Amino acid sequence: MSENSIKTNGSGDSIVSNEYRWVAEFLAGPGGYLEKAEVVSDWFPNRQTATDDAWLRANNEVSDYPFSRGRILKLIVEDKNGSVVELSNARNVTSRR
Repeated sequence: MSENSIKTNGSGDSIVSNEYRWVAEFLAGPGGYLEKAEVVSDWFPNRQTATDDAWLRANNEVSDYPFSRGRILKLIVEDKNGSVVELSNARNVTSRR
């Protein structure tokens, strides 16, 4: 996944871009073995774009993860400082397999 990027404007001042990302935490593992896994998105320029992408892509990302148990424990949107700005409840994931 990509890192936060810093750009400069014409006068040399730093402009921080891509400030929000989403993280989906879920359980995965073969047989009786379970571990907590997570899928982390790329960075987005604003909270709304990150939230919209989370609702569109988190289910597919978790469903495609090897040995996913098909339940998102936490789906959060966080800012570049790691502060949670939005949190959803646990939910089941529809398997695409």
